[in-house]
Amino acid sequence: MVSLSSVISISMWVGPWLIPRALAFYRSIQASNRQPGTVRPTPPHVKWCLNPLYLFIIVSLIRTLPYFTPSNIFRDTSSRLQIPTGVLFSRISALHGGKLTPVESALKSRYAEASGDWTLLYAAYGPEVLAMCPFCNTDSPSTYLWYALPTIVAPHLVHIFLLGLLTSPFFSGPDGARWRTYATIAGVALATIELTMVMRYDWKLNTTKKTANDVDWFFWRLRTMRLLAFAAVDGLLGWGLWLTSTNRWLVKPPAVAEQVNTISLMLQVMNNKLKALGHIQNAVLRDDQLRGAGYHYWTREPRLMEEVEQEREVIDARRQAISHMDYDRVTADADLWVERVWGALKPTPLAGDGTRQKTE
Repeated sequence: MVSLSSVISISMWVGPWLIPRALAFYRSIQASNRQPGTVRPTPPHVKWCLNPLYLFIIVSLIRTLPYFTPSNIFRDTSSRLQIPTGVLFSRISALHGGKLTPVESALKSRYAEASGDWTLLYAAYGPEVLAMCPFCNTDSPSTYLWYALPTIVAPHLVHIFLLGLLTSPFFSGPDGARWRTYATIAGVALATIELTMVMRYDWKLNTTKKTANDVDWFFWRLRTMRLLAFAAVDGLLGWGLWLTSTNRWLVKPPAVAEQVNTISLMLQVMNNKLKALGHIQNAVLRDDQLRGAGYHYWTREPRLMEEVEQEREVIDARRQAISHMDYDRVTADADLWVERVWGALKPTPLAGDGTRQKTE
């Protein structure tokens, strides 16, 4: 188990490096949220992939509860590992009203006359391995390890398959595909770490432990750590997928073909509007009545506006408005408005022109 002093030492070593980067990451997300037109709703294909991912997280957390954890006959009966086998199973039978579960019955039939080493192996590899292994025996403890390896690898294979499926371009599109490599590396890393821990674990460490509370129940501890690691990795993956798919983090410019297609559509729409405006202008100029109405409007409108501006009430209202006007704020608002309009009209730079869109 990791001691409190080790946690404090690691925190003091990692903290100065991790905290500034975490704050910068949080500020980048906040800055992206404040940029107009950047954040978009969660794409439907990403939303479809996030639901099973979060469901797997919930299932992993629920399985860590005591109700779904394999029973521990030593903890259930408050027995030490050195207890005689006959006394242990008598306590279990009394605890269950004279009945034993199939696993407990298999343990009793196999280890009723066995040496005390089976209890140490029980703490290391769990009840299923000791009860169901057809070729294992306490004279060759490594056989329990080889029998336990498939049951250890199987959950990781399912987890890696799930991560690969949910981050495939077919299900999550390009938003999930950009996380495919990282998700696969994380899944393989979890499996490698657990296999390393199992291979290097010394099952004889509990030989001198006196009470059940002092024993290192490696099988149960490893199972809880595995489920919590699954939940943590999937939670981080889901959060990162949501942030990037909604352009809250690591905004990625569109592909060159997509940008060219978008610009072509904009030019086509603008060309159609100019053609329509040309047709309207030709129709107005060819009609004597419409042409006369237009000429009358543009000759009369400036004169009317000049007369209105010279009225006393308008002059007084203008002076009063100017006296209460905050020029700095008006200038800032005007600059912001121009920047937004120009940003909306300015085409997105292509990926090959050396520019790169980034989030502040």
